[in-house]
Amino acid sequence: MIEINILKSRAHQWKMRRMLWQLVFLYLAGLFLILFSVGVQLMADNLIINRLQQDIRRIRLDLASEHGLAGELQRYRAELFRALSQLNLCRKEAESRLLWENKLVLLAKALPVGMWLGTLSTRQEGSDKDKETILVIKGFVSPAVNEKESIARFVFNLTQAGVRDFSSFTLKEVKREKKKDEETVSFIVEGRLRKGSGEKREETIK
Repeated sequence: MIEINILKSRAHQWKMRRMLWQLVFLYLAGLFLILFSVGVQLMADNLIINRLQQDIRRIRLDLASEHGLAGELQRYRAELFRALSQLNLCRKEAESRLLWENKLVLLAKALPVGMWLGTLSTRQEGSDKDKETILVIKGFVSPAVNEKESIARFVFNLTQAGVRDFSSFTLKEVKREKKKDEETVSFIVEGRLRKGSGEKREETIK
């Protein structure tokens, strides 16, 4: 009878130990599953955070690139406006300047034999709104030719050939001068330039 009780007691203890081990196993298994799920969640969160950080870095790089591009565009725009301003100034200057090449060709063709030019200059006449540019031509006539006919021919040639650029030519002065026992005749002819053919500053060519 005593042995049966001992066996029952041992069986009961074994069952209790078995239940205890089962409870410990279940607890450890649950704890492992919890830790595993937390670890998986942390890994997923880390992946998401890394991806977000990469996206933020890429966006920052894009913003820096766009900012640099905007700065370059602003610089190019400022340079373009400056170039346009200089171009307008050059255009206004070109429009206001006297084209000496055409005038010199005209004078050379109109000049008769026995005459030569001394100086060419310009001056302004009239008010600010109605300013006119006058081309002053000073030249000389050789004593070997008839000065009256030569000067008259010169003025006539200028009047005929310079219709496009000049409104009129006028003989202003004729002088006889002696230099080193040689007599020369000097003259001054003024040509009134049409608007758009003159310049606003005085110039002289010798």
